Amino acid sequence: MLQPDTWNILLAGSGSILGLFIGAYLSRSWDRNKWLNDNRKSEYKELLTAITTASVSIIKSASEADDFDVRKQANEANTEFHRVVNDRIFIASELEEIKIVQRWDEAVNMLLKTVDKRQSKENAAFHITSYSVNAADLVAQFEVEFSSIRKIVISAATNVAPMWSDIAAFFDKIQNMADKP
Repeated sequence: MLQPDTWNILLAGSGSILGLFIGAYLSRSWDRNKWLNDNRKSEYKELLTAITTASVSIIKSASEADDFDVRKQANEANTEFHRVVNDRIFIASELEEIKIVQRWDEAVNMLLKTVDKRQSKENAAFHITSYSVNAADLVAQFEVEFSSIRKIVISAATNVAPMWSDIAAFFDKIQNMADKP
């Protein structure tokens, strides 16, 4: 039979080993979360750059609608935006959830289709449904939409899961193991 001092030594040793395993698990979880968050940040930063570049080109295209090179540059920037959105790995599901492509396409189509209609008129103002809109108003409306899209993307980018959820998940696993007969 083991002496009480021996039991104390065994319990202290096993407690240390258990603490070591818990620390290693939490460290690994935190490192993984940091890695995921760093990748998310990088992808969101590239997305914001693509959105900003495309919006500047599209606004310039709307203002200088007669310049073929400017229109071509706007189309290339818009294509680059779609490429950036479509090759996201870590944030793809979030972008689908916030419907970034639909919001962007609606804003761009509203501006460019209306500018194209304006080109066919002899003056800068034209009639849509029952009100007149000029190019400056359209650009201002696009800038509002762009600002809204940018805020949504930034909000999604800064929405990270707290690392403490890993601790709770770890203790839930231990509880589930203890509950099993």
